[in-house]
Amino acid sequence: MKAHLPTLATLTLLLAACGQPTTPTPQAGASLKAQDLVVVNINNVVPTGNVTKEPGQSGSASFYLTPTNGDNKPGCNATGNGNQVTFSIESDDKNVIADVGPSNPVTGCGNGDQASLTYTVSPSAPVGTIVTLTVHATGSRGSNTSKAFKVEVVRPTPSDTSAPDIKPVITGTQGQNGWYTGDVTVVWNITDAQSGITSAPCETVIVQDDTTGQTLTCTATSAGGTATASVTIKRDATAPTTTIAAGGTQGLNDWFTGDVTFTTSREDLTSGIENCQTTGTDPLISDTGSHTASITCTDNAGNTGSAAVTVKRDATAPTATVTPAGTLGTNGWFTSDVTFTTAGQDTLSGVNACTTPDALTVDSAEHTATATCTDNAGNTSLPGSVTVKRDATAPVLSLPAAVNATATGNSQATVTYAASADGAISGLAALNCTPASGSVLKVGTTTATCTATDGAGNTASGTFPINVTYAFTGFFQPVDMGGVVNTVKAGSAVPIKFKLGGYQGMDILRTAPGSALNACGTTEAPVEETVTAGGSSLTWDATAGQYVYVWKTSSLWVGQCRTFSLALADGTVQKAYFRFK
Repeated sequence: MKAHLPTLATLTLLLAACGQPTTPTPQAGASLKAQDLVVVNINNVVPTGNVTKEPGQSGSASFYLTPTNGDNKPGCNATGNGNQVTFSIESDDKNVIADVGPSNPVTGCGNGDQASLTYTVSPSAPVGTIVTLTVHATGSRGSNTSKAFKVEVVRPTPSDTSAPDIKPVITGTQGQNGWYTGDVTVVWNITDAQSGITSAPCETVIVQDDTTGQTLTCTATSAGGTATASVTIKRDATAPTTTIAAGGTQGLNDWFTGDVTFTTSREDLTSGIENCQTTGTDPLISDTGSHTASITCTDNAGNTGSAAVTVKRDATAPTATVTPAGTLGTNGWFTSDVTFTTAGQDTLSGVNACTTPDALTVDSAEHTATATCTDNAGNTSLPGSVTVKRDATAPVLSLPAAVNATATGNSQATVTYAASADGAISGLAALNCTPASGSVLKVGTTTATCTATDGAGNTASGTFPINVTYAFTGFFQPVDMGGVVNTVKAGSAVPIKFKLGGYQGMDILRTAPGSALNACGTTEAPVEETVTAGGSSLTWDATAGQYVYVWKTSSLWVGQCRTFSLALADGTVQKAYFRFK
């Protein structure tokens, strides 16, 4: 086979960025035909088409053939025996970049059969130098079109050996033990002193809910690498829940009437309870008008919660005093109905109400009235009592209807009688009679008065007559009694003889004796004894033991009938009947 000389043509170099190939568009010359095309794939293509490298850096370029069929021989010129193709790079400034090649051979066309070469920029290459590298393909039976690309030497990029520095900026109310007690705002402060941050910024986070630990993470990237920072936020904005309750015997009006105990509880669901303090929670065993028990708890975040209860304790019953009222007699006896009032005493909660005993309206030698009082806490007193005696009944007297006595001498008699009284309830205290039994009384009627006093001072009085009379045994001769009419001469003096049980003195007449006309009776007896006329007179005949009253009659009484009346000092009147002739 006749060898074909390579035909040069002006071609457009197709460059691919970041290892991605581009496809060249051939432009054929007017008289030359290109055979297979060299396609160059390189990295780091700048917008001008240049590859930038720093002094001392290496670059890599890969190559493959694409058939053009411009040699009137369809197909790839690199196929078949003896048609292997190698690539080489020719530098136009070998002081900056030396020639490189050949590459490993390729035996076909297309990017599936590639070869690559590495070139190196001289460490002393001046910045800004642009070197043109031409890629040649040799060894096929036909000619291949060379391609060129340029490498620009640029200033070295400062090295970045460290990843970004990430710091969280935390704002919020700080509690204790690393806890926050309110909303927490986390802002990420990302810096890199050597290069810029190439990653998106981390978002600001606001922690608004209580949490035992919410971990927030920020990741940032720079030329120096990638860094990750985390922060864990503990938020507890809720105070501990505390309760306190009082227990015991409940009375009235919120008073306790016995020992009071206190029960507390505490809870914190997030940070937990750190400590609690209690005040006044020991059992309340003494009376008081106000006692406060409290509990205060602090959680591990520093929040504080409190609870308190105020109680009143009155376990002391009031006292009840019963006071009687009425007419008080003697010896502690009442002589009228007895009423009662109740007074209570309570030094703490005060007296609420007292009972009142019923009035005592009947006599009683012993009556106990009781009452109780209740205080405002509900305590009831022991019964208060008072014992009274009532006797409103006067004593009952037992007196004689009348007492009759006979004068024994000097117109007097020693009079005895029986008088008694009954003081059934309080008993008889005294019985006084005037005149007393055994008194010496003159003739006549004396009213005796007896007064009885019982033990309560009630009195009763009564009277009865005491009649002291003479032992008159009748008129003696010459005067007849018993309804006999004595006849006597008018103008004569008649001796009226009578006995009074002994000598009674000469003052035995209540009034002077006298006479009065009366109807004449039929039974008559003559007066056989008269005395010498003279004035009327009274004498005592000690021998006969009798009194003699000489009655001087009038001579004018002839034919008259008269009644002689002898009115004695004892109140009796003794009579005799006379007819005068």
